[in-house]
Parts: sequence; C-alpha cells; structure tokens
Amino acid sequence: SHERDISGIYILEPISTYRRNSRTSCVRKTPTKMLSFNRLLSTSGALTSSAGRLAQLRIFPSSSRSLPSSSMMDVARAAHSNSQAAQPEYQFLKVEKHPHGVRRVTISRPELHNAFNERLIAELTKVFSATDNVDEDVRCIVLTGEGKSFSAGADLDWMKRMAEYDREANLADASALYRMFASIRRNPLPVIGRINGSAMGGGVGLISVCDFAFGLSSSKFGLTEVRLGLIPAVISPFVMEKISSTHASRYFLTGERFDATEAVRIGLLQECVSSEDQLDERVNAAAFQITQCSPTAVKSCKQLIHTVQRVRTETDEAIGERVADAIATVRASPQGKEGVRSFLEKRKPAWLL
Repeated sequence: SHERDISGIYILEPISTYRRNSRTSCVRKTPTKMLSFNRLLSTSGALTSSAGRLAQLRIFPSSSRSLPSSSMMDVARAAHSNSQAAQPEYQFLKVEKHPHGVRRVTISRPELHNAFNERLIAELTKVFSATDNVDEDVRCIVLTGEGKSFSAGADLDWMKRMAEYDREANLADASALYRMFASIRRNPLPVIGRINGSAMGGGVGLISVCDFAFGLSSSKFGLTEVRLGLIPAVISPFVMEKISSTHASRYFLTGERFDATEAVRIGLLQECVSSEDQLDERVNAAAFQITQCSPTAVKSCKQLIHTVQRVRTETDEAIGERVADAIATVRASPQGKEGVRSFLEKRKPAWLL
C-alpha cells in the first residue's frame, strides 16, 4: 500500500480551503501542511498566509486520516521551511551580497539617524563575528548607514535607561559595546566605511574600526561626550589609533564638531566627495582592487597591521576591561547622571558657570 497511518501526527489545514465532508461534522480538503504536535506548538505561530497574516488552521488527529509517506515528509519539510523563513535574522541591519565579492552591511534605523541601542549592538556584533565563515568569494565588507546620517551614536531611549543604571549594569553595557567595535576591528576581511552622512560619538567609533573610509563632504563629526558629563572611553582605543593622540586630545577635550575636510586631514576619512554617486564610485573602486589580490595575503596583511600596532601594548581584552571600567565609573557618577539627564530634559547642566 502507498498509504499508512501516521501516529502522533496532526494535520493542519487552512479553513478557507475546506469543503463539506458528509461523513464528518467538519469540512476539509487535501492537507497543505502537516506537523507533529510538539512541532506545531513551537512553530504554528510562525506560519503565515501569503498576505502575511497568521493562517487560520484547524487540527485533525492522525487517526482520522492517512497520508502517503512521501507526502508526509514533503509537507513536514515545507512547514518547517515556512516557519524558518518567517523569522527575520536582523531587525536593524540589512546584510546583502553584492557583485564582485562585496558584502554590504547597512545600519537601518534611518528615522533615528541609525543610533545604537542594545539590539543593534548585538546584531552588529553577530554579523561581524559570523563573517569568519562567509562564502569564499566574499572578499571585503562595506559598512554604511541608511538615510541621511551614518550614525548618531547612542539613541535617546538607550541613554534614558543608562542614566538609571548602577555601576555594575553600566560595566556590562560598556563591555557589550566594546565587543561590538572589536568584532568589526578584528574581522579578518577588509572593512570599508561608506560614510553616507554625519556621525557623532559612537558613530565616529564605527568609522574608526573600519580599515579605511570614504565620506560625503556635507557630513559633520563630533566626539561630544564631555558635553554630557561623559567620556569617549569605549571608542578611545579605536579613535586614537585612527587619528592619533594629538587630534584625539583636541576633540575629546573640547567636544567640538568638525567637517569632512577636517576628518580627512586628521585621518578619520581617506577622502570626501560631494555626492553619493561619487561615494559609491570610490568605495567600489577600492573594493575592486581588494578582489584583485590574494585573499589569504589580504587577511594576513590585515593581521600584520594589527600585530605591529599592538606591539608592547596591552591585549585587546585588557584594553576592553580598562575602558569599560572607566566609562562605567563616569556614567554612574553624579555629573555623569546629571549630564545625560540635562540633555534628555533639554536644559543646561548644573556645572555650567
């Protein structure tokens, strides 16, 4: 026989496909999806109709029907595949494979100027940590933002939560932020920054962990933490490595903003251009040059640069612990809390003369 009972299997059918069966009180047609009851409990919430709404399903015990064994397996696989496809991997990132060996990672919170929160930090850490195992034909990664800004740093809701953290909570939060920057910095593939707009605070940190970056001439930049009673501790190793301690001293201590021409002069950007078309030309040309080189040699060369820069310095882990401790202490201090609260409340901080 080509049919057999399927013990422990429940049949799921969209209600809209049923027709009257004279022998039963229910209406049904050839089943379209089939799952074990345990699988049903864990995945039925993810099954969607073509309109994106939860499908209306009716469940029949296996004793009431039988299915060809081949159909059983096909339907189970289809149901599982549908449940998997319904789960987006990233909420605030777009990860795309472009031609000529380029993977593009786009921060996608344009309505909030691509500002960080806990979810975005976790997603960036995940995508840059996972690229050790990307396809062999991916040769470099382009990091960019969606909309008019590259990244405004911390978003306001996250800042509100941070303002209430104690020292231990701030330490955990700062450590997670450091791991995000370090995952980009340590990625074995070259990371090109496509700086599509302005960047503040942590957004400047993101540019600094790219191997090199091109930006729009209309962009503005700033390391404005001291104006909030904070310090740019987590990003400091990466920013100082990129622009040197001389330039970091000025912009860390004054909190002043600077333009793209200055960003090129101090080494934050490689070049600035006037339009997005020109920006794409520069980024694509650099990516193409990378694809013409030995992939193994490129990865080894990137590691060589990091090794030479770290000679006679602390390990990444030790630096991470040191800067996380520094920002956690300042965030939890009275002036750290006052600075963030005054910013959120749109008033002047109490320390102004």
